[in-house]
Amino acid sequence: SLRRVNWSPKALVITVCPGSSSFEEQVGTDREFVLGVNPWVPTLKAADDVVNWTASEFAFVFEDFSSGIGATYHAAAATAQVSLAVQALQQSQSLLTEDLAKVLSEASVSNPFYTLYGDIFFTDIGQADLKVLGTQYDLEGNLQVVAPLEKADLTLVYPMPTWANRDCVKLSPCGQSEGNSNLTRISIPSSNSDDGTSCNPDGTCLCQAPDRHAVGIGSTAACHLIYKENMTYIDESLKAIGIAFLVVQLLASAIAISWTIVYRKKNVVRMSQPIFLVVVAVGCTVLSLSIIPLSVEADYRYQQDPYTGELLLSKPNNEIVGADIACMAAPWLFGIGFIVAFSALFAKIHRLCKIMIASQSCRRINVAPKDVMIIMLVLLVLETTILLVWQLVAPLQWERTVLSTDVNAYPTKSVGKCQTSPTEDLIYFIIPFCVLNMGCLLYALYLSFVTRNLVHSMNLSEGMWITASMTGIFQILLLGIPVLFIVSNDANAFYFVKVCLVFIVSMSVTLFIFLPKMYGLYFDIPHGRSTARFSTVVDMEAGGSRRSSVFSLSTRNARSNTAAAIVEDAVRSGRIIIDKSKRRNE
Repeated sequence: SLRRVNWSPKALVITVCPGSSSFEEQVGTDREFVLGVNPWVPTLKAADDVVNWTASEFAFVFEDFSSGIGATYHAAAATAQVSLAVQALQQSQSLLTEDLAKVLSEASVSNPFYTLYGDIFFTDIGQADLKVLGTQYDLEGNLQVVAPLEKADLTLVYPMPTWANRDCVKLSPCGQSEGNSNLTRISIPSSNSDDGTSCNPDGTCLCQAPDRHAVGIGSTAACHLIYKENMTYIDESLKAIGIAFLVVQLLASAIAISWTIVYRKKNVVRMSQPIFLVVVAVGCTVLSLSIIPLSVEADYRYQQDPYTGELLLSKPNNEIVGADIACMAAPWLFGIGFIVAFSALFAKIHRLCKIMIASQSCRRINVAPKDVMIIMLVLLVLETTILLVWQLVAPLQWERTVLSTDVNAYPTKSVGKCQTSPTEDLIYFIIPFCVLNMGCLLYALYLSFVTRNLVHSMNLSEGMWITASMTGIFQILLLGIPVLFIVSNDANAFYFVKVCLVFIVSMSVTLFIFLPKMYGLYFDIPHGRSTARFSTVVDMEAGGSRRSSVFSLSTRNARSNTAAAIVEDAVRSGRIIIDKSKRRNE
């Protein structure tokens, strides 16, 4: 009944039943540690002077003679009475009552009658001075004497072990692994072992090795190996590659900005407007800085139980704040950097489109820098608005997802990445973010396609390189974004693809925009090659504000009659209108 209700009292004392075979049969192993009061037990340290049997030898003979019935104190008392009578007769050498009484009364503590029931002597009133024994069942189910101390053969176990502790000791792998060096055997002393058992009082295993933890209780108690969780952190070598990409881009941007400032008065720089070249370089720099937050990682959002792997929701991980900041810093840096660099390129293509439309209607047009700046500001405001709403409503936060566990549900592998909470809300911000950036990119590619004939016919190499850079960006994003989804659960691959996308986008823009200009500055154009350019382009690129014709034609290092022939051919074709004052200058 006590086991059924799982009640483990500190002591269980029964005055009659302990020692009887019927009690032991019905209770079984649950009799362990039960206390009783007995006048005699088979383990009593006593020997009979008549038959020279000890108490345990008598119990063995009795059980063998009675076909398995254990000896009780009743049989031992009867045997002791016969032994006492024999000893009294031998000492008195008489059958007279007076002689027998005299011999019996002369017995004392120092001169008792030795029987298997104990040392017997009588008081003044003629009663046997026998002390009741305090007994307790040991781990083997044997009834042992615990009191009085001079007759005790077992140290009293108090408080009584719990049912779970007993099951752990008797039935579990933990209790049976005495030779296991990873276990410390404590708690319940056994009858045949001085080092106790391997179970804790609550029925769990006591695991000494740091890489093991206790699982189960009672009969299922065991020590299991704690697997070192694979947190799938980014390899340090890959982080070094990411930082190297960042350093290369920063150096390239610094060189581009410095070169633009130094040669700002050269025609090749003035034609592209130094301010817009600097904006492109700054945008690429900001974009590449997103590599830094992409390299930030953390553990779980909450502290983890070292033995079960369970997250302790009441104990947040304070180190997670830095990872949360990095999660939103990455889209901010990438988005702002991309839109700053791209808006400058987009403005240039949009300007060429306006010039082409004006040329087709044979009218004058003046595209001032402020007209281009408006486009850049509008795109920047739209990008900032999306990012700000994202930041306020459902910001990205660092979350770690368990990928696999062991048989005890302890996590063995996990991956961390930035997510919104709930995860489904991410789509409401990713879609507008991608639509704005990819939409502007596609529209710029469309404008590049529309103005392709103008760019090629007038040898406007800058437009060609702008188109090349935007085409490269589109191809990179078109291939890179699906790959990101495929490798999202592989931390190393996910990180490497992201930093490669950032680096290739920023570096391709830098190289396509600045390298041709540097080449044009340091290497002269071959003689005899005529270069046509729009007067509007010259005026606007140089920062001028004067009105001009749609475009004029100039030649460098060519004969005057060749220039005249080119101009005349252009006029006949109806493609240009010539400003007379500029014609006189030519």
